[in-house]
Amino acid sequence: NLACDFVGPAGSINTNARDIAKWMRFNLDSSGKGLISPQTFAEIHSPLRAVAQIATGLAPPTFPVRLDVPNYGLGWIVGLYRDLRVVFHSGGTLGVSTMVLLIPEKKLGV
Repeated sequence: NLACDFVGPAGSINTNARDIAKWMRFNLDSSGKGLISPQTFAEIHSPLRAVAQIATGLAPPTFPVRLDVPNYGLGWIVGLYRDLRVVFHSGGTLGVSTMVLLIPEKKLGV
């Protein structure tokens, strides 16, 4: 898409729901049989730096849910949602908006 060329990696992923579902399953695989070891996923999904607020420009929701203790990991925002660890990343450009949220302990991706 020529209209997106100027933003580079910050918005140039073109995909579909099926491929994103595969990517979420890949990120939730802790079996040790996949391409990346469980230890590496633990590092990728770990908080590395505290952030003052989520970088979406919107205030985090306060009711009925809370996202506490937001931190930045290796490409993911890491926090707590109802006492469960969540990792997520949002994105968007030129009228398109996305959000991928994983709850690794539940093997759940949204």
